[in-house]
Amino acid sequence: MAAVDQTTSTPADGSAAAAGHLQAAEMSPVPLMAGAGVEGRNGRVLIIYTGGTMGMTRQNGSLAPTRGYLPKRINEMEEMADPEMPKLDLIEYEPLLDSSNIGPKEWATMARTIGKHYYDYDGFVIIHGTDTMSYTAAALSFMLEDLGKV
Repeated sequence: MAAVDQTTSTPADGSAAAAGHLQAAEMSPVPLMAGAGVEGRNGRVLIIYTGGTMGMTRQNGSLAPTRGYLPKRINEMEEMADPEMPKLDLIEYEPLLDSSNIGPKEWATMARTIGKHYYDYDGFVIIHGTDTMSYTAAALSFMLEDLGKV
């Protein structure tokens, strides 16, 4: 992982990917096979995966975020095939982030992602690492305070 200037959240090498400059607001949701519910009756939920342990695999003796791993695991959960489940779509951020590097720029991206898809979904789930989850939750609660959806 590239060194990050702690005052600006910009990598010392200047690379956008290392800084976690997200392109998620431009990404299209990918349908999951899980969530077998009848659309319209059970609703639609957008899962926004920013990074974190849930989507990590062991690589060279340590855990690392792995694109595609979390949706694969969700699709393998038998509970998700229940016809009462809502339809599920997923956006995986590029790059997947270590939550210790998430701050105001990334919070704004998360808010834009929800704003872009607000009328397409009945609810949103953000999957996020634990290091700064409480800060992100607080920031988004103010940024999205007038939403009628959870």
